Amino acid sequence: MFDAILESNRRHQNWARQKLQAALKSFKGRRVAILGLTYKEGTDTLRRSWAVELAQWLHQVGIHVRAYDWQLHRLPQELKGVLTLEDNYAAALEGSEALVIGSDHPGLKEIKVVDVRRMKNPLIIDPNGALNGTGITAMVPLKYYSVGYSVSRENA
Repeated sequence: MFDAILESNRRHQNWARQKLQAALKSFKGRRVAILGLTYKEGTDTLRRSWAVELAQWLHQVGIHVRAYDWQLHRLPQELKGVLTLEDNYAAALEGSEALVIGSDHPGLKEIKVVDVRRMKNPLIIDPNGALNGTGITAMVPLKYYSVGYSVSRENA
């Protein structure tokens, strides 16, 4: 079972990378927000977090990563310089060109359309569909990707 969990995490990470690569085309100087860094809800551990591994990769390819996590209040020393941990999700979204939902957390339901509009041309990568059923997925403009579901709406 442990091996299956690791394989699932690897696939989620690669899926998110592929979606970001296809949508952003170039990386240098871009901003990406990640909401949810911890391994799972109810813990502040980052060990084996696919969102942290994604943040490290994004940093390597020249993307500035801003993140927020409801459980995490301090960034470990090894991640300083890799990403900026914001005090709230709105600050992480501000000016970002993409949003990646890293873990399912009830706090995601607090996010409003007005918060997502802080982004440049909203692009949301949401592997588990945590934002499905919220008003966010009905926004225009929006590019939204979750496993098995996608939306692409442009301004008229």
